[in-house]
Amino acid sequence: MGLKKFKDVLLLNSSFEPIRILSWERAMVLWFCDKVDILEFHNLHIKTAKNLLQLPSVLKLKKYIYPKHLRKVRFCRENIYLRDEYSCQYCGVKLSFKELTLDHVIPLSNNGPRNWSNLVSCCRGCNQKKANKTLHEAGMKLRSEPKTPRWLPNFEMDPNQNEFPEIWLEYFESNKKSKAG
Repeated sequence: MGLKKFKDVLLLNSSFEPIRILSWERAMVLWFCDKVDILEFHNLHIKTAKNLLQLPSVLKLKKYIYPKHLRKVRFCRENIYLRDEYSCQYCGVKLSFKELTLDHVIPLSNNGPRNWSNLVSCCRGCNQKKANKTLHEAGMKLRSEPKTPRWLPNFEMDPNQNEFPEIWLEYFESNKKSKAG
């Protein structure tokens, strides 16, 4: 494992919600300014003029900050895929960004709007099967009702899309459980 690979630091809100990924340099500044507590360390050290310091891996803010994701979510392809958890909304198969397509639940030819409630993530097979038909005409059902999301997870912190240090995964999982419960 190279120094660049996992020298980044996971920053948690005071509520233990993952907020963002920081450079180790930024993390050290937050620590020296006494704005964070260190919860986990990397197996890497940096040498200062007087000390050898172990690099932090997970930090928790001492004061709660209101996440940016509470703002209005931008309507775009990437955010529709995130809302739908990179899954086809007809057959449920999980796919990569490049393998997914968008489907208009009410086809454009039937004056279907281009908005959150009419666009869903879809695999190519289901998109071709549905084609230019309504759900009823195609004999298909949605797995969940498409809605405007109030927030979306930070894409750079999606463990399904990125590789992270093993220790970070427990923070993503505990956050996912607390949102579901």
